[in-house]
Amino acid sequence: AQAGVDAFPARPTDLYAGVGRSLEAAVPYAVTYYGARELTRRFVGDGLAPADLSVVLATVGVSEAVAIAVRAPADVLATRAQVRGGDANPSNAIALGLERAPAQICSEVPYVLLR
Repeated sequence: AQAGVDAFPARPTDLYAGVGRSLEAAVPYAVTYYGARELTRRFVGDGLAPADLSVVLATVGVSEAVAIAVRAPADVLATRAQVRGGDANPSNAIALGLERAPAQICSEVPYVLLR
């Protein structure tokens, strides 16, 4: 915390200003991830329990990359809503989110593959 700066929100409701936007990011991300994972698994033609580790890695990697491309713009909106007290203008959030998506994909896909 910075000296002389109050760490608490001005109003208690400001703390929850981005909850709606966060859910708008989390729900499509989850739907996209699991949908892409299922489609990739079916495309590869593997059963419910894949036998080959490369199939698992490819399926999870593709699914995570697609889901991040959906989540990145929504994360920008959620952050703006929390910082600005609920006033999130989506004017350039999609462009900014898609600009940040490759960096997120490069940092998060390897992490997800190691889980």
